Amino acid sequence: MVVVGFKPTGATLVSVLSACARSGCLELGEMVHEFMSERDALNLFESMKKEGIVVPNGVTFVGILSASCHADLIDVGREVFCSMKVVYGIEPKIEHYGCMVDHLGRGRGTYKRDAMETRRGCYFGIFAGI
Repeated sequence: MVVVGFKPTGATLVSVLSACARSGCLELGEMVHEFMSERDALNLFESMKKEGIVVPNGVTFVGILSASCHADLIDVGREVFCSMKVVYGIEPKIEHYGCMVDHLGRGRGTYKRDAMETRRGCYFGIFAGI
């Protein structure tokens, strides 16, 4: 479904998960569950932004960057990473750069080059205070 661009609803995913359980397809069920968790994390972050009730912190961003990476949402991850400092005033740390290198490294073409630049920037940022 997802490979061809179809975005399943929560009800669809629950039905697929139930079918996996009934047919004994454990691996597929785990993949569906992981997809649901990643999507929920990204939806929760969007809700937090819209409501403005809770201000995200560094730990929040590690979770969101990890979720976008595993959901193969490279541009979403890049946007979230850039918003850390610009929008929320949070300086990215080694774990955030690590997520981005992993994230961009999974992509193709220019994403690979961006991953190398991010990694290089990470090293310069870490050692700037020494």
